[in-house]
Amino acid sequence: MADLDLGDERRENSGRVEAMPSPMSTWTRAAATVFVIVCVAFWIFAFSPWARDMFVAPDGLDDDVFAERIERRCATARSALEELPSIRSAESPEQRAVTLIQANEVLETMVAEIAAFDSTVLSDQEVVARWLDDWQIYLDDRAVHVDRLAAGEDDRFLNSEADGIFIAERMNGFARRNDLDSCETPGDL
Repeated sequence: MADLDLGDERRENSGRVEAMPSPMSTWTRAAATVFVIVCVAFWIFAFSPWARDMFVAPDGLDDDVFAERIERRCATARSALEELPSIRSAESPEQRAVTLIQANEVLETMVAEIAAFDSTVLSDQEVVARWLDDWQIYLDDRAVHVDRLAAGEDDRFLNSEADGIFIAERMNGFARRNDLDSCETPGDL
């Protein structure tokens, strides 16, 4: 009996015809095609070497000799830091503080010497001065960490922020942008 009811329902619906959707207009199809082509072209360009050459970051150094001199000084500091005992191998916060004091002295000397470097490009000197200001904030953070370790506190290192970005991230971004790999913050904390 249920089968008969379905059959009756099918007969009633057989007279209805649903309208087919209208095909896409030529303009809509052309606009969609152009949009897809532009999107693909944008991403191809964005990952091409031409894009990197065209959009130079504002903190890029133009004086290659100046940049090489900074890199050499940072490499010297990095070597001196590697000669120090590992902070992670210290048995107490106070022992970590002693090693960190030595590391901070190496970094403070590096920053002071780089600040004395001159460049033939005024904008390079200004950019490096701002970067060294960030280094000073980072060194101040390290000094606070030394004080906490010397007091026996075993807290993690706290890095200051500026404009929602950690100072160390901003410093390292500048170093990477200018191929100053030795000038990135040391991984000793």
